[in-house]
Amino acid sequence: NNDLATVLYENAMSQSFEIKINVQKNSIPEFPGYGVNNEMIGSNVATISYPTLFRDMLNLFKQDARWREVNLLDLYRDKDSVFMKFEAKSILKNVFVTNVNV
Repeated sequence: NNDLATVLYENAMSQSFEIKINVQKNSIPEFPGYGVNNEMIGSNVATISYPTLFRDMLNLFKQDARWREVNLLDLYRDKDSVFMKFEAKSILKNVFVTNVNV
């Protein structure tokens, strides 16, 4: 029924990158400790522990051998929103960059 598609390398890596930066703790039954702490989402910007948030995201990439490097490029506030700009490099040196709304 064409309800399942196979994605090849570039698209698979892009999909993996987007999934990893949006994983919340307890959302993967096999790995309940992976992901961002749910308590930070929607909280006051003054109460967010940015080092903890980045560490949680970094740990997701460390568990996956397809990723070589992850960097926080920018952390900025725009009105009532806070954004983290991430860059991740794959083992084949592809670079993926995105903004995450905290």
